[in-house]
Amino acid sequence: MEKAGLDIIKVSGPNPLRNRDKPYFYEDAKKIAEVLNIPVTCIGGIKTKEQIEFILKDSKIQYVAIRTFFIFIYFGHFIILIN
Repeated sequence: MEKAGLDIIKVSGPNPLRNRDKPYFYEDAKKIAEVLNIPVTCIGGIKTKEQIEFILKDSKIQYVAIRTFFIFIYFGHFIILIN
């Protein structure tokens, strides 16, 4: 995928069996981010600043996408998330 020129991967999709209390595609996105050298976006079920911080600290995932408006500071950078 990288050799073909892919710039970023967004991991999402329908799956009614996902745990609605946790980010839906985190584990899948984490595995993909471990083997690629391009940015990976985790999406789905992310509802809190703490979940965002955990995802960014615990994995090689570089981006998250949510449906809520957030502004906060992460490692000295302003992060604004708007859907």
